[in-house]
Amino acid sequence: MDMGSCLKNNGQPCNGDVTSDITRYSKMIINPNISSWCHPDHQGVCPPYHTFPNGTRVQRNDTARFPYAAYHFYCSPGNGKYLEFPYTLCDPYSNPQPQEI
Repeated sequence: MDMGSCLKNNGQPCNGDVTSDITRYSKMIINPNISSWCHPDHQGVCPPYHTFPNGTRVQRNDTARFPYAAYHFYCSPGNGKYLEFPYTLCDPYSNPQPQEI
């Protein structure tokens, strides 16, 4: 499975500007028996929100509707302007962009 998405560091939708658009999300599960770290009791490793194909957006603290099983791990960019607490920062030495697994 390969999934992708795009955002700007300030929360605005992508507009094709490669200097400010952030393409993120690459999901490849090698061992499907590994459990997800993202769950209602550990929201700091979940993305702040999920956008469904119909455009509906659900926040990670909406435990009845957020698809926790869709995310194994999420880390926020070290240079993020508006990080939502709780968050986990990505490795500052390897990639300043948000990353999801």
